Amino acid sequence: AGPPWSRHSQLPLRLQPEVPENLGSSPHVRPRRRCVGLSWHTSDVPWLVSDSRVLASVEILHTRRELRRGLIGRDHLQGALVLQPCSWVHTLGMKFAIDVAYLDADGCVLKVTRMSPYRIGRPVRHCRTVIEAEAGAFDRWGLLTGDLVELRTDDL
Repeated sequence: AGPPWSRHSQLPLRLQPEVPENLGSSPHVRPRRRCVGLSWHTSDVPWLVSDSRVLASVEILHTRRELRRGLIGRDHLQGALVLQPCSWVHTLGMKFAIDVAYLDADGCVLKVTRMSPYRIGRPVRHCRTVIEAEAGAFDRWGLLTGDLVELRTDDL
């Protein structure tokens, strides 16, 4: 199995730490990691991207249980919440207003709206995905009806 630091040899090239030349040949010396120039951001965090602009980090909800719970009981939301599959939302039991974007299967924004707490939205025809963010986020991001939005999990 080798020493615990040998797992770095299996990482993609951009994630391998830089090793000083005089230490790289000895298998018994642990290489020192340098943080400068390393890209430690990996695909653990999905990103919401529109027109090559990163809008926010996202949390994706897929299961029925996750979709039912949504933002209920939370005090705030950092980034955005993506609900798939979904064609309508409500804000019953929520403590804050949200911006809601409805997307079709291609990621095109069909409708953008702001919902206050304790409201029920109507289903949007042809909607496959819903993006939720704290009220005012879409204005800051410049997200409008007709924009193409995609989820990326790779380094940008």
